[in-house]
Amino acid sequence: MIPERKQMPGRIIRTGWPVAGSIDAAASETTPPHLGSADEQLGEEILPRHQGSVPRNRRIRTRSRLRTTIATITVIGLVSIALPWLLLRHEGPEDVAREYLDAVISGDMETVRRHVRPVDGTLDTAITAAVHQATAGGIASYTIDRVDLRSTSAEVTATLRNRHEEHRTVLRLHATSAGPFSPVTWELDPIQLPILTISPLTGTDSLLLNGQLLEIPEVLFSERGANRIGVVLHVLPGSYAIELPPPQPPLTSRPRVIYVPPVLGQWQTGMIDVDYGLSPPAEARVRSVLRSEIAQCAESTSPRPPGCPFAVDLPEGTVGSWSVTQQPEIDYVNMLGDSFQFRGEHLVAEFTVSTPADRSAQPPAPAAPASAPSAQSRESPPSAPAPLSLVVPAVIPASGAAPQQEPMPGSVHVTSALFGASIHRVDGGYELAAWSYAGTRPLPH
Repeated sequence: MIPERKQMPGRIIRTGWPVAGSIDAAASETTPPHLGSADEQLGEEILPRHQGSVPRNRRIRTRSRLRTTIATITVIGLVSIALPWLLLRHEGPEDVAREYLDAVISGDMETVRRHVRPVDGTLDTAITAAVHQATAGGIASYTIDRVDLRSTSAEVTATLRNRHEEHRTVLRLHATSAGPFSPVTWELDPIQLPILTISPLTGTDSLLLNGQLLEIPEVLFSERGANRIGVVLHVLPGSYAIELPPPQPPLTSRPRVIYVPPVLGQWQTGMIDVDYGLSPPAEARVRSVLRSEIAQCAESTSPRPPGCPFAVDLPEGTVGSWSVTQQPEIDYVNMLGDSFQFRGEHLVAEFTVSTPADRSAQPPAPAAPASAPSAQSRESPPSAPAPLSLVVPAVIPASGAAPQQEPMPGSVHVTSALFGASIHRVDGGYELAAWSYAGTRPLPH
């Protein structure tokens, strides 16, 4: 038996579209329920759904979801590009720079040679472990001061030190990768090393660098004429003794010591002459030869002795005598081909103009041989010799300038001279080949 249901008062349901004469219209005209009633809450939920615009809170949620989606796609794109660079790279630029500088200090010359910037005509034969071990004063330590990253390039600034000084250098690197998901590696740009320019004697096929023998290639550019060649070497910082192979006496080795500061970059020497010297006894013999030549020049009666390193500026025809009051300081300079070059300076000589008595006391000039009579003797009979003139005629220069003043008899003219002399070896000794140059300066008396 179905229980009988009790009838309860009905409740009006609003459709949202009241029509005139309908229940909704009538209900809409009734007094609205009080605030907080169930009808009011239900109406607040249903009414916005039938209005013509989207609720404001829904629009905010839609825009927020759109922004989130765009941001997510952007992050995924960036991560897909940057992730290989962040996760797959092995070493950073500072690590690569440290490996190179450690190789320079430890003597890993294979690593050093691999990064040398090539320079036309410059040899890498001095970049060896043997030369590095024999070189003192090289780079002893370093510090990394700064690392600057710029996309796929980087600069590492380091301070290099030895026991005496320090210098900054900049190592440049670039990043390489085979693809977006390939490992990223940093590589050093080629590094410019210091350069020595050496000029050994022609015909030399080797030289010694800190005692290590280096062969000289057959074809090298000429730097200073036919007697010199230029050997250009890459080197690392340090002190280098450069010399030719040991010679036979009386020649001796003449090492040239060059110091290269702790730099990696633009640094180059001028031309370094490397040749042989003479033993002390041989140099003494050459000085004796030169002083003997100067003594012969002092026997001249001309103010400008021909082929001599000193002179005074007096009119032509002036007669007098020379005396060397201070012997020159003579030093060995270098070898030039098969000759030895010497330099003399601080030579002081005096020229005294002859007086009438001095001139009359001079021995007469030797008579001409009979087989070669003078032109005057062939044209006319010989006449009595003319009396000796006491006045030296002045030389009248061209262009109408005033004639040079005649020197006072007995006056003394002092000059200081420097000179160069070229010496050749001969059997049993040395001889003067030529005065290379000479310069004089008058001194007050």
